[in-house]
Amino acid sequence: MKKYLILAIIIFTAFFVKNAHAQTQALYKAPIVRVAVIKDVKQLDLYIKSEFKIMPLETDDVLYSQKILDASIVRPMFWGVKIADIDFKVYGIRIFPSEDSAIFINKRPFRGEIDIIRQADQTLLVVNHINVEDYLRGVLYHEVSHWWPMAALEAQAIAARSFALYQADTNRNKDYDLVSTVYSQVYGGANSERSRTNDAVYRTAGKILVYKDEILPAYFHATCAGHTEDASVLWKTDLVPLKGVACNFCKLSPHFFWKKKIPLDDIEKALSLKGIQAITPKQWSNSGRVAMLEIQLEDKKINLSGKDFRQKLGNDIIKSTIFEVKIIPDSQGKLIANIEGAGWGHGVGLCQWGAFGMARRGYSAEKILQFYYPGASIKTYNEQ
Repeated sequence: MKKYLILAIIIFTAFFVKNAHAQTQALYKAPIVRVAVIKDVKQLDLYIKSEFKIMPLETDDVLYSQKILDASIVRPMFWGVKIADIDFKVYGIRIFPSEDSAIFINKRPFRGEIDIIRQADQTLLVVNHINVEDYLRGVLYHEVSHWWPMAALEAQAIAARSFALYQADTNRNKDYDLVSTVYSQVYGGANSERSRTNDAVYRTAGKILVYKDEILPAYFHATCAGHTEDASVLWKTDLVPLKGVACNFCKLSPHFFWKKKIPLDDIEKALSLKGIQAITPKQWSNSGRVAMLEIQLEDKKINLSGKDFRQKLGNDIIKSTIFEVKIIPDSQGKLIANIEGAGWGHGVGLCQWGAFGMARRGYSAEKILQFYYPGASIKTYNEQ
């Protein structure tokens, strides 16, 4: 009997969530975001398994329509775009699939519409036009683990939606709003959807973070390692909700502490320097991150920001700007930089592993967001 009661509760909860989502969608029309999913390629594979039509980017003329497109190679031409043996003598085309069908680009399915644009250097740019809710379904799995507590997933969904819509507003006069990599938010298309992350999107449909009646650029990162960063240290963003907070929730993160051993030759190559003798942090931000390094060369000293040092060596190599460096010989006498650090990411906004820790302690998504973005409020997109 108990087993059937639990099953009934699960079914009722799923129905309630879906029904609540449908009611929210009736009042809220999800805006479109434009995501650059492929850039700077000389060709790509295209496959459409349902009815579709192709139009130029700037008119409503139908250039081509068909019920299916077998796997075809798309190439840029000096006069436009070529798909298989079909010539489109315009600089860019938009593909409209039948409702809720996917377009396959390099074997990856994407919902929504697809722009294929021939760039001035005769490479291709592919931009996915997709409503923000479907976009988030392709984002969350890459940004957080789908097995995490639902409160953490919901907090991530609201932050990611806010960031996407802020970028859409900021970049409305450009060819696209976001890229599909860590430089915006990792987006994998329909292949990246999972039931629990989809539920987090459904449960929070339309919810965004707002500060002073404007969408908050809700930055986030993996692990702050004790204190989030003030956004004004990194960017021209001086907002109260992004000033940084002390965090004691991310200690379970596998990225809380890290170490790297890097050949000094590799560092010199990355920094375009020779004869490095020492690398010494000299200035720190209020959150404890390296603001400025002093690099001792054979005949002079130069200064380099911690941010630039990390970017030049690679954000996956220097996981954050909380670090110390010692130059030592390895077992073969070759000089290496022994780097010990803490945290992963730029440190601004939501600490994802901190959200995980808070959710495990029973905090709701709203409480998590209030903690990491103090002073911001949660509203439905068309209410702000």
